[in-house]
Amino acid sequence: MIRFRRVRYLLCLASLCTVLGGLLGSHVALAAQENTSNFHMLPPNEEQPAEEQTAPQERIELSAQYPVLENTAGASYNFEITVDYRIKERRTFDLNLTMPPGWNGTPKSTTPESAISAFDPEPLNMTEQLIVQVWPVGTLPEPGEYDFTFEVASDDLQDSIDLKAIVVESPLRYALSMSVPTQQTGIQAGAGEDNHMSILITNSATGDLANITLSSEKPAGWEVTFTPSSLDNLESGLAQEIDVAIKPPKGTEAGDYPIILKATSEKADGNLEIRVAVPASTAWGGIGIGIAAGVIAGLIIWFRRLGKR
Repeated sequence: MIRFRRVRYLLCLASLCTVLGGLLGSHVALAAQENTSNFHMLPPNEEQPAEEQTAPQERIELSAQYPVLENTAGASYNFEITVDYRIKERRTFDLNLTMPPGWNGTPKSTTPESAISAFDPEPLNMTEQLIVQVWPVGTLPEPGEYDFTFEVASDDLQDSIDLKAIVVESPLRYALSMSVPTQQTGIQAGAGEDNHMSILITNSATGDLANITLSSEKPAGWEVTFTPSSLDNLESGLAQEIDVAIKPPKGTEAGDYPIILKATSEKADGNLEIRVAVPASTAWGGIGIGIAAGVIAGLIIWFRRLGKR
């Protein structure tokens, strides 16, 4: 009886397990089916579209580290220009320079430095160095500011840059020079006589010179006289002719003698060295001629006597 009950219990337990297993299996299958229905496969051979690559735009841009330069009247101005560009193929760029009246100028290459009116850079080369040189023509410009425009253009690809030259007054300079109009700095002077020559005193600077005095360094006993002996004022760029009388003393030995002529003012000095050639005395020349004539006459008489023998 006891064995029979155990068997029945085991059968009941097996049935219960079967029922629970069926319930669990149905839930698992249902979950798997739901997951399968929610999963979407991508269509075969379907690819994402690639991003389009855009080619770089052509461009050109001008710049200058120092677009404003200052200098004195009469000087030239050199603007260093950097050309930044990007081009697809080789092309020619024209160079144009707009200037105010009274000025001239030209664009230049850097290596070698020479005037140019256009340039054709290599494609994709990023920079080019140019020089824009301007200078005044004719009369010197008044102090002030002068504007220029430099343009680089090739069809619709172009750019320009504004440049400025500032002219300031030149500081006054003082210089005094002496020269000989004939360019001959040597003369011949007879002893005991006044020997004349002309010299020029020139104010080659920008400021006037006043109270110019003339003097000389000469051998002892010599006389050097200037006419006029001094100048009250000599304006810039003008020259004054001076007569110089040089008198060696009597009995001066023949030879070359140096003399230094000087011009002195409060703000500038000048000097000029000349060579004075003193010939032999004419008296000794006559004696020499007499001696030579006597010798020649004696030789003639001697040859005649020899011929009579």
